[in-house]
Amino acid sequence: FPSHDNISSGMTYNTKQIVEKIAELTHYQKEVVYDSNKDRANFQDYFCGSSYKLQIFSDWKPKTSMELGLLKTINWIKGINCTTKI
Repeated sequence: FPSHDNISSGMTYNTKQIVEKIAELTHYQKEVVYDSNKDRANFQDYFCGSSYKLQIFSDWKPKTSMELGLLKTINWIKGINCTTKI
């Protein structure tokens, strides 16, 4: 059976870091409020993917930073093609 795996840089980020980066990239000016009372049960404080399996079976290495990946996603949602490296 084929498996489905996430591909990542192996870097660890918490939700606040990701939200703050999205706010920066989208020029969001309002205050972002974090309410831990609204966290889901078993909420993860940090997110870290692993591409170990892919790397041991190929010569693949991550090329896109979290910031550039977010920028590309934001621009894709807006319908803008982004090739800028950050």
